[in-house]
Amino acid sequence: MQQISTRLDRSPFLASFFTRFTAYLAPRRGLPLLIGAGLTLVSLVLTLALLVGMVAAGAVEAIWLLMCLPALLLHLAVFISLVGLMLTVPLGASYGE
Repeated sequence: MQQISTRLDRSPFLASFFTRFTAYLAPRRGLPLLIGAGLTLVSLVLTLALLVGMVAAGAVEAIWLLMCLPALLLHLAVFISLVGLMLTVPLGASYGE
């Protein structure tokens, strides 16, 4: 295991890749948050569409819908927290004063 980590640490390809990647992301600070929020929203919509389709087809019982509710709430919570993180930087500490 030590040899693999040493080889990865000294890899010129990985060093070059991470240098280019961080140089690309440096001026685009909110891009990872925006991508994460978008993927969370897409996942939420697809989960809701799947649940609506299953209910319309009569393929589920009520207990399964209750078990899916926490997953939907988790999607919503992650999306709201990512949007909140994106708003903290532009609004700043002086917002609301």
